[in-house]
Amino acid sequence: QRTTACTQTGDLLVWDGSEERRLSSTGSLASVARLGCGRRDDVVRPQVLHSDPDHLVIATHKRVRVWNLRTGRETPSIRAQSPTSVSSTPDGGFLTVADERALAVWRVASPDRPVFRYALNGRRARSVTLDPRRKTIRYVEGSFLTTPVIRSLYVGDALNHDWRSDTDQKMPPAPDPSGPE
Repeated sequence: QRTTACTQTGDLLVWDGSEERRLSSTGSLASVARLGCGRRDDVVRPQVLHSDPDHLVIATHKRVRVWNLRTGRETPSIRAQSPTSVSSTPDGGFLTVADERALAVWRVASPDRPVFRYALNGRRARSVTLDPRRKTIRYVEGSFLTTPVIRSLYVGDALNHDWRSDTDQKMPPAPDPSGPE
């Protein structure tokens, strides 16, 4: 089981099974430790990204940020407005993020825009997981005032390596408005 915790001194502890990694609040990854263990009102929760213990995710109220702990470098962040749930696929290739507006699946290698987005229209989602083999997102919908409902969404071919959005595909030339010659 991979998990994280903050110490009283502000260090961020990352456990990978029986191995513990300490990110010191004064070391080379101090900014990561300060962000993960800083003001609790700004951080959802730091978590190990996936089966690779060298990646760490920290979700703030405006972004989901990912660090490679081996190199100390941050990968491009993902925009999210007050994320309520962040999860990754077992291989770490995709992040699924639920925020106050939508559920979105992001390809970690190219996080400039989501490969799948589903508007929540005022509903709240938590415990979001993506099953790439079944091409489904499962999540719990509801708040503390409503009965929770487990929902599933089919993401279709959005996870395929050759997937492209409609805007990326070459569009045929528009017909000549003057008609055929």
